[in-house]
Amino acid sequence: MANNSMINIDIYKKLSDIEFHYNYAVDDFEILGVFGKSGSGKSTLLNMIAGIIKPNSGKIIINSRTIYDSSNKINIPINKRNIGFIFQENRVFPHLSVKSNLNYGIKEILGHEKNNIDIEKNDFDEVISILGVENLLDRKPYTLSGGEKSRVAIGRAILAKPELLLMDEPNASLDSDKRHELLGLYKLVTDRFNIPIIFVTHSKEELKLITQYTILIENYSVSNIISSIEL
Repeated sequence: MANNSMINIDIYKKLSDIEFHYNYAVDDFEILGVFGKSGSGKSTLLNMIAGIIKPNSGKIIINSRTIYDSSNKINIPINKRNIGFIFQENRVFPHLSVKSNLNYGIKEILGHEKNNIDIEKNDFDEVISILGVENLLDRKPYTLSGGEKSRVAIGRAILAKPELLLMDEPNASLDSDKRHELLGLYKLVTDRFNIPIIFVTHSKEELKLITQYTILIENYSVSNIISSIEL
């Protein structure tokens, strides 16, 4: 069973003539959904949590750790936030083999905490077994299907051992069968690796299947937090 997580956000950002306001707190979640129309501000929210976009003001707290607080001049750099990010495009390094892409996650952690973490071969073996990519390790990304690239992106993120994993419509380009396969993997990530997920999607069905709560985004702000079965 995954270790449930807490997130507390109260942030403001102005981009061009658009003002984003996000104010919410959720305790005890494993996979937290984010739902809204295209252009409503879902990806901007994830980008601010990850540190890609800096808010103008406010705070972001994950579990008991403050990663952004404008009042106290706290803004933890992206590479120190220990947050994984899986994009819609399932970005993998095209020049690296699948195995090298997966090992990149381990290298990231070793680079940040060389004296504080012990990466064992069992970590790698367990991840590739769960993801079912044992036969893909020597292949390059251009030879992979969309679903296979998704599995590689997930594996690389898991091996970096993030405190939180952000997913921005990772299933958007996949057919129905592949989507359902990956939804099961996302649940497995939380259960086997104790990694909570914030999951953005346009699909109410996906949210009902794997999330307990969903944040509703409208007009660049959080309009409500509801039980996902109410969608």
